[in-house]
Amino acid sequence: MIYKKEKTVQCKKTLTNPGRGMLQIFYYNGGEEWSYEKAAGCMVDEESLILLVINIGRYRYDEIPSDILIETGRIIDFFKENKKDIIVRPVYDSKGQALIFEPSDFELLKRHAAKLCTLFKEKNVFMIQGLFIGNWGEMHGSRYTDDIHLREIYGIMREYAGEDMYLAVRCPYHYRILCGNGYDRKLGLFDDAILSSETDMGTFAPAGANKEHDVRLPFEREEELDFENKICRYAPNGGEAVYGDGYVNTMSQRDIVNMFTRMRLTYLNRLYDRNILDIWEREKCTLQGSHKEESFLDYIKDHLGYRLVIRDSRVKEIKSSNGIRQIRITLKIQNTGFAPVYINNKVRIILKGEKILTEDTGWNMCDIGSGRGEDIKTFEHVMEVPKGKGEYGLYISVYTGDDNRPVLFSNLDPENKAGIIKFSR
Repeated sequence: MIYKKEKTVQCKKTLTNPGRGMLQIFYYNGGEEWSYEKAAGCMVDEESLILLVINIGRYRYDEIPSDILIETGRIIDFFKENKKDIIVRPVYDSKGQALIFEPSDFELLKRHAAKLCTLFKEKNVFMIQGLFIGNWGEMHGSRYTDDIHLREIYGIMREYAGEDMYLAVRCPYHYRILCGNGYDRKLGLFDDAILSSETDMGTFAPAGANKEHDVRLPFEREEELDFENKICRYAPNGGEAVYGDGYVNTMSQRDIVNMFTRMRLTYLNRLYDRNILDIWEREKCTLQGSHKEESFLDYIKDHLGYRLVIRDSRVKEIKSSNGIRQIRITLKIQNTGFAPVYINNKVRIILKGEKILTEDTGWNMCDIGSGRGEDIKTFEHVMEVPKGKGEYGLYISVYTGDDNRPVLFSNLDPENKAGIIKFSR
């Protein structure tokens, strides 16, 4: 048997992969009309994510009517039919006035959360962002930001959305309030003030501000980034990059990439803040690799979330005493993106020759981490092949476990061809 592997060069191409990338926001004000045309205007073919902001502020004194739940479900269905992964952010306020628009009756708020989270579970959305409360749903400016209320809302959401649903809170200290010294592998973060200032507008503490190291308050930037890196190994982190006070100008491209890698950044708003996005779009990428001399914004877009590449492949024939021919396939796969794969996925080996042989491997691309030391994993699979002469192309197929959408690799070959196997007898 002879095996000739393909080149393992990573090329510069934009990959429309599930559960990662740039996104746009669709706003639905409960009780108001919406249109499929307006929803379609928020979709970009090259993007897999949509952020659906659902404003229920008009129901601060009442139960959410069943017809509003039905309409919300129709919106989610529309985006899912168009192969979008949906992040939902339920809010009471979109004007920075949460104290006015949130229910004064906390029990009513909990019933709202239970109803909507039940719907989100039924519709299998990708993630729920925020805990319903705060200005713009960002968990500040609310009467319910104390530890007790936060834990109650979180408990209701986890109960009705289910243990497998990704949830996200605004700041690392919110995570510590909810989880204490423990971890929820389905709880991530969202930061709508990335690079806006040295503190990301309160995400991190100013130098020396939390000398007592109170876990219910922000820590300084470096320590919180280490914490984000730890907790977002298993749950997504994303948000909005903001120009703010120009803090971004103090950072090199390498600094920004290192920060996004530490955050394990999976998604960014494609429209806000254009002040910072336009700077990155005008800059040429100075980093070595496939994107050198391309737009720095293109580099960022293409590395949000995961970016998989086959780095090496080997095939060895296994001697067998029962007359069956078997081969051991070994693939080394690297993730050069900022974050791991969070989407449920399946991996299949395909041998293409006179006959096409396919076999599920049991591999999971979620097992590959991100960042130095975690980003490469070797997978092995033993497969039976017919005896006799023949030539087969070796391919790897990765697809989502729920709806069979393909996960594309950044190798030169668009079909994820790893190599060619030749049997002489």
